[in-house]
Amino acid sequence: MTLKIVYKSVNVDFSDDKADEHQQDKQQYLWTKSFKVEDVEKVDILEDEPFLLKAELEDGTQLQKEIKDIFILRVTTPQYQKDYAVSKEILCDISEISEEKGALKEFCFYLNEVTEIIEIIEGVFLTEEEAYGDGFEVV
Repeated sequence: MTLKIVYKSVNVDFSDDKADEHQQDKQQYLWTKSFKVEDVEKVDILEDEPFLLKAELEDGTQLQKEIKDIFILRVTTPQYQKDYAVSKEILCDISEISEEKGALKEFCFYLNEVTEIIEIIEGVFLTEEEAYGDGFEVV
């Protein structure tokens, strides 16, 4: 199966009614980013499992921090397993689309840009506080 993972930052100022009324071309999304993963064997949705964020300081010190309020999409292929994740603080909605023959599946994460969003690792979106704030422990 091929999996497409899409992130869309929702424009909170967008309104279909206002755009039509004023004939404005306001964007519904501020930005979009997507990933395509081939040969997917398994997709797990984890809403209650923490995400372990790891970091390394310039001196080589290893740090880690557990992010608890996060939505994780765990993708398994024959070669690897990878977590795509979004902080629940910035997650507005999720949609899942599957084609009839099961050859393509799409997960779309709609993100709330009210809080600054940081893609801390490819496919992992957190708030600035979660990404850089307190809570890191030396491993």
